[in-house]
Amino acid sequence: MKIRVCLLPPIFLTFVHLLMAMNPNWISTGPDGGPVNCFATSSSSTNTLYLGTWSMGVYKTTDGGNNWIPKNVGLPLSDGSSSINMIVEIEIASSSPETVYLATYEHGVYKSTTGGENWFPVNSGLSNLNIRSLFLDPSSNNRLIIATDSGLFKSTNGGNSWTNISSIVSTCLIYDPTTPQVVYASTFGQGIYKSTDNGQTWNPINNGLSATTINTLTIDSAQPGILFAGSFNKGVYKSTDAGETWTQTSTGLTEQNIRCLAVDPLSSNTVYCGTSNGLFKSSNGGQTWVVSGTGIESYYINCLAFSTAASPLYLGTQGGLYKTEDGEVWSAINNGIKGHTINSISIDQVSRKNIFVGTGESVFKSTDRGMTWTSCTPAPGLRVVQVAVAPSSSNIVYAGGYLGNLWKSTDGGNTWDLILIYPISSIAIDPGDANKVYVGGDYAVEASHDGGYNWWTIPGLQPIYTICVDPGEAATLYAGTTRGVYKTLGGNWIQLTNGIPAYDAMSVMIDPHDRRVVYASVQLGFYKSTDSGNSWNRKSEVTSARDLAIDSLDSNKIYMGTYGLGILESIDGGSNWHSFGLDTLRVLAVAADPITSGRIYAGTESAGLFQTYFDSYDLNLDGQINSTDLLLLEAVVSENLSNLPCADDCADLNQDGKINVVDILLLHSDLTKR
Repeated sequence: MKIRVCLLPPIFLTFVHLLMAMNPNWISTGPDGGPVNCFATSSSSTNTLYLGTWSMGVYKTTDGGNNWIPKNVGLPLSDGSSSINMIVEIEIASSSPETVYLATYEHGVYKSTTGGENWFPVNSGLSNLNIRSLFLDPSSNNRLIIATDSGLFKSTNGGNSWTNISSIVSTCLIYDPTTPQVVYASTFGQGIYKSTDNGQTWNPINNGLSATTINTLTIDSAQPGILFAGSFNKGVYKSTDAGETWTQTSTGLTEQNIRCLAVDPLSSNTVYCGTSNGLFKSSNGGQTWVVSGTGIESYYINCLAFSTAASPLYLGTQGGLYKTEDGEVWSAINNGIKGHTINSISIDQVSRKNIFVGTGESVFKSTDRGMTWTSCTPAPGLRVVQVAVAPSSSNIVYAGGYLGNLWKSTDGGNTWDLILIYPISSIAIDPGDANKVYVGGDYAVEASHDGGYNWWTIPGLQPIYTICVDPGEAATLYAGTTRGVYKTLGGNWIQLTNGIPAYDAMSVMIDPHDRRVVYASVQLGFYKSTDSGNSWNRKSEVTSARDLAIDSLDSNKIYMGTYGLGILESIDGGSNWHSFGLDTLRVLAVAADPITSGRIYAGTESAGLFQTYFDSYDLNLDGQINSTDLLLLEAVVSENLSNLPCADDCADLNQDGKINVVDILLLHSDLTKR
């Protein structure tokens, strides 16, 4: 076969790059996991489970949690204005496992009669769609009771219509498994109520309760007279007489905000307690509690439940779903769940395949451009706001959390040391010196020039959103605050007000190609300075920007992450903007690959990380492998084109360190097979 080598005219290459800009392809790359609010196990198959998330709908597994598949057809998801903010409860009909009910907050009740393949709303008669709990009568799968912000409603026809039966605002509904007409309801501020007639009448049962707000209830299925109640701020209460009297049983609990409870169906003395700060276990019926949860990295526990076969026990957290067979050691089962909130993204500029992300619960690291991930969180339940890898060293990584801790790793995230106790909102590292680090908090920036061993305060700021370091002068810092943009030359902070308003400045970024150019996304729009912040011009009226990134090769290309509008792109330095995809998502963090033009990462709220799509043979990144890619490769081989859009090494298809005719043959062979 004769290989044709052609010289591509510049206008063709310009067209290819423009096509890329207007038609990006995005893929979801994890990390797996995210907030799990509730789940349900099927009575007909212990391997079939459903789980409900914060805003990514429903997932289903048929292999015991090894793999999860989203099941959201018919649900109002992520359309920018109407989305399910939280699925609070899932119930599976015992007599008809294909019938499943969802209780959602803001959108009422949804029902599926096809095992989750499609859903439809069943809200006729509901005056309030903010659902907090759902009870499905196991003896009659058409009878349901739901708790809303306006009281309790009942249906006797599978949700086709609802009738208000009480003004009680309940947080949790449970039933007596031996006598389903007996229902218990925990409340906000009114303790606990009990009904013995399927919810028609209710009576308070608060004898012995000193707490009035009860978050959760559970019942011992082997001895239904035994109940446990978890309060908002006073720990656990126990009743041994079906709720007539209660006794506080919180000895050993170091956290009093109880989120969920579960009694082992095979051992009444074994009780589990999920809190806002970890898991506790009692082996003596709740008399004393000890910290439990080996293997659980997320300390904010949302739900607990045994499978219908009494084993395993499942636990839902802000970081994902876990299960245990022995009640001691837990393993994560999140494959396919994409629900993390990505607060920050940091790309290793020395080894650019390494990426760190900070989520609401953990730090994750990828060594293959985001395709696979491992957790490397410094401490369970860190509530990470920012993570930053030093631009000059792959080994030095900083991570800061909501709880006011700054951690440092000197081995690429394998181990960590606590170096500062301070509420962290932003981290910035000098591009040329990994020992110079700055962290922003409530009203000041803490600075260290020895890698975090010693700190001093640069005071005089409003609460801080972001910090950036001038790459040409480490003493020059910019800060985005609740009162606009500030700058320091090493001394006091100066508020920048010439042409820019003193409103929330969520992101500030210096052009890496021209340090005089500074960008800021402020509550009233997008602003640009060409004189190091001395004066500003508004370039866009977009008010929902959360983060900014500048293309690695072309400083006129700017990417803006927005809250509800996805990613916007400008190819003229910020003067004009167009959609760059992910249109309905809330993007909190954006990062551009430090070497590869067009490779963009987007961290979202409750939907994980996305990146622009790259196929090893898709050289122009248009989502297709065709003759255009062959033309580009031929241009590289003929040295008419030096920089491909995809990656610095992507044209080396056989990864032999050379870009030559062999790579052309590989691509041509691939095309003939398509």
